Amino acid sequence: MRKALLAKGFVDNDNGDHTYYYFYHEGKKTVAGTKISRGRAYKDYDDSLFKRMRTHLQLDNIKQVRALLECPMSKEDYVAALKKRGALSE
Repeated sequence: MRKALLAKGFVDNDNGDHTYYYFYHEGKKTVAGTKISRGRAYKDYDDSLFKRMRTHLQLDNIKQVRALLECPMSKEDYVAALKKRGALSE
């Protein structure tokens, strides 16, 4: 997950128990971000976590969260999804 987020324009901020990821677009921090607790492998995460991440990442559904983290969704696709939701200005 870390690699996927960083590749899409997120910047990490280590806070001890968790690592926070904030999405930057055109050099500016956006409202989109999430946190990941340490010590769990990606395969161990369940849909309840993805539901919470969906809100933080400003996405419409869990399918989009999985696409973002498993890499079918490009950075450009993510920017388009944020703009569609009104979470990122045109």
